[in-house]
Amino acid sequence: MPSCPVTFDFASAELAAAECRRHAGYLASLREARARARTTAVEDWSGRFRDDFDRDFTTSQQALQDEVERLRTLAGAIDDAAAEARVLKTTCERDHDHSAPPGGPDRNGPR
Repeated sequence: MPSCPVTFDFASAELAAAECRRHAGYLASLREARARARTTAVEDWSGRFRDDFDRDFTTSQQALQDEVERLRTLAGAIDDAAAEARVLKTTCERDHDHSAPPGGPDRNGPR
């Protein structure tokens, strides 16, 4: 008997989404720690190197935020794909009795 054609590795999807969220959380906390440390780093600092630092700091902070958002979006997309696969699998299993012989339980061939 053919099995339901919906195949999806739900466990791997769950692990991948969790890893995306974990990494996003790490990057968000890194971004916050850098913001706190910046105050001390720029105290009594002026001139060209301070201007370079400010520019690079702003750019890197934005890059971190962008990556956090990409990872969280990816985790959501993985969750959505798994949810859709569950619905398709449930529908397929409900609509097809894979344990019955071909043609249904009352059709055992000519009599």
